[in-house]
Amino acid sequence: MSNWILSIIGMSFLGVIVETIIPNGKINGYIKGIFSLVLMFVIVSPLPKFFNKNLTIDTSYEYQLEEGFLEKMNSRKLENYKIAILKKLETKGLMGFDIRFDADVTNSDLKIKKVYIDATNFVLNDIDEHINISDTIVDTVLSIVDIDSREVYIDGV
Repeated sequence: MSNWILSIIGMSFLGVIVETIIPNGKINGYIKGIFSLVLMFVIVSPLPKFFNKNLTIDTSYEYQLEEGFLEKMNSRKLENYKIAILKKLETKGLMGFDIRFDADVTNSDLKIKKVYIDATNFVLNDIDEHINISDTIVDTVLSIVDIDSREVYIDGV
């Protein structure tokens, strides 16, 4: 108890000495604030001993995500992949595809298992009529999605 009182008195004297040494200005205000904060911690430090002898602070935090949060975020990622693939195919003159993904959207690590592309209604603009459509589609998907080329399925080409 006497150590605590001596600590308070010592911090108060140290604060007065530093205040007289430091010139007036912005820095003086910051230093006064810091010393006030330190003095407050010195004053409050023995309070846990009075209230609870076995006070422990639990630093292990368990974060639980909202159930639908991962599903929503991963569904948005899949939608962004779909939009990126469709835009890239459109720049190559290919349009009218429907893209579906086989992926576990409830897992924190989104891993796409398969990509299904329905090409029954696709349109080929006259940009380049002599392209291999299947290879172009697969190459486009692989440039955006990290998946093996054997897991890209195209229907209708």
